[in-house]
Amino acid sequence: ETIEDPKIRDWALSYYETQHEHMEEDAVICQLYAQKNQSLVDIGCVPGITLVGLKNLGFSVSGVDIAPERFSQLFKKNDITVHKTNIETQALPYVSDSVDVVLLSEVFEHMRIDLIHTIEEIHRILKKDGILILRTPNTLEFLKTMKRLLRKEGLNVYSQFMKLRQYGHMGHIHEYTEKEVSHFLTQLHFHQEKIFYTGITKETTSFAGKIQKLIHLLIPRMRRSMIFIFKKQ
Repeated sequence: ETIEDPKIRDWALSYYETQHEHMEEDAVICQLYAQKNQSLVDIGCVPGITLVGLKNLGFSVSGVDIAPERFSQLFKKNDITVHKTNIETQALPYVSDSVDVVLLSEVFEHMRIDLIHTIEEIHRILKKDGILILRTPNTLEFLKTMKRLLRKEGLNVYSQFMKLRQYGHMGHIHEYTEKEVSHFLTQLHFHQEKIFYTGITKETTSFAGKIQKLIHLLIPRMRRSMIFIFKKQ
């Protein structure tokens, strides 16, 4: 009832249905790496479900998004400050060395202009030894790998760009391997503390689904998502 645009509301509901487990995992990870008296910034926070959940858990939260007005009533209702910022072209609206933890969940793969600028800005606002929690899809996930080997269709580029017009944000531009993400962040003065592989398929009605689940269980590096824990150096 806090989202007036029916198109955005339908997208938010669909997003929650497919991503709620990711949001729950993000909340658990935040509880492992952040204290409730610390500052936590969720970058790319729309649709805001994780941000609201973290506040309800007692964290001191704020957010950044390219178009937070899409969910302005939700943020107002929950008394959460969300800054309107293009994180690829603008400075983050925080003073240097002021933030304890940054959550960058399902954002890395959407960025298309200046990824170096964004990570440099995150580094700037984090305190010494501050934590960056970064979640992104795993391009080496088993089913994606099989599709590439069989030369089947990958990302629908048209639909990813259409999301800009339909929902106000970019779709996936590129998905990465663990080594690519780790190397990139290392160059920008972050140290990788840990990585979690998540996303085990629940589809076991078909033979392919059973194989996919078996691979996910046996080979964590071929699961759907990666959650990196980086520390500012």
